[in-house]
Order: sequence, then C-alpha cells, then structure tokens
Amino acid sequence: MKKLFFITMVILAFSILNAEKKISYGLKIGGNIANQTFKHSEFPDLDTDNRLGFTAGIFAEYNVNPNFSFLFEGDYVQKGMQFDLDYTDENGIVYKKVTKDNHVDYLSVPMLGKYSLNIKTAKIYAIAGPRLDVLLGYSGMMENVYDEFDSVDFGATFGLGYEFHLVNSRNLLLEMRYSPSLTNSYETDLLKVKNSSFEFYTGIKF
Repeated sequence: MKKLFFITMVILAFSILNAEKKISYGLKIGGNIANQTFKHSEFPDLDTDNRLGFTAGIFAEYNVNPNFSFLFEGDYVQKGMQFDLDYTDENGIVYKKVTKDNHVDYLSVPMLGKYSLNIKTAKIYAIAGPRLDVLLGYSGMMENVYDEFDSVDFGATFGLGYEFHLVNSRNLLLEMRYSPSLTNSYETDLLKVKNSSFEFYTGIKF
C-alpha cells in the first residue's frame, strides 16, 4: 500500500507540473488535538489525554473540473498525548498530580480528493484520501517507546471546509480534519501504539 501511495504521488506530481493553468497553491496554519492509544496485552491500557499542538503547511491543488480537484500537501504536525503522573506518600495517598506532555512531530504528506459545491462566491467542500507521516522528532517521558517508533506512519485523512473569495484572485480557507493512523507506530507482542488527531486550519489559496 505504501508503494502504491508513492507511485500515485509521483504521477500526480508530474501531472501538476504539466498543467500549470489548472493548478493553484496555498499556505495553511492552525492547531490540532492529538492523542495516542497504548494497547498492552498484559496490563491495563495507559489512560492518555489529548494534547494541543501546532500545524502548518503548503499545498498544491490540481483542478480536474469545477467540482473536483486533487490536493498534494506537505504539513508539519505536532502529535502525541498527555497523561497524569500521581505522586503518593508511604500510605499510598496521592499528594500531587503532574501532567506529563509527550509530543511526536511529523512531516505529514496527504494526497486528497476534494469535492466542492459552489454557493454564490463561496464553496463548501469535503476531502478524503491517504496520508504518509514521516517522523521528525519527539520528547517526553515515553522515550523508551518513541526511540523504537517506525520512521513512517501510514494513515487516512477526512475533512470538511469552507472557501470564499477575498481579493486579487485569493481565497480564504477554513477547514477541519480527522486524521487517524491505519498502522501502529510501535508494535511488539506486548504493546501497540497508534496515533490520531483532529486538525483545524485557516489558509489562503493563490
């Protein structure tokens, strides 16, 4: 599946380079809500909480017709999770609770189909497609696990957006996405870890 993803991206990239009149470019910036599931075969799963992160990227949009297009993107996305660490006294009574932040940074490369509906000078649209995330770095208390994370994470992205015209052939975008991973970032006989995140973007298209 990963090979098919790369081949499709290459074909799309060549199509974009040979169809300049049908292509537009843009920038996006926003935030995300990320989490990770820790599934252990012998112990209760780690109770993780969402963490807030930053995301930004660039994109090229290849227009097939007025209603359908392809999006080819490169996004920096902060993922990870948080969990509470309890400090107890000699009687087992919790006297302090500290939230530990663990973030994992990715270069995310989604390739998405986009279907739009025109509403006067604006559009509402839906997007969906495969995504490849390349691990950039990490920090936190889970380094023994993150040290063994796969360098590539394969997933999918689904989203909804609103696009309206500004000035001088520029459009403003407002977008929300759900980006689950389809593969485990870490997997042994005892433990499996998987990413997921919601992204919220604002952007401009030229």
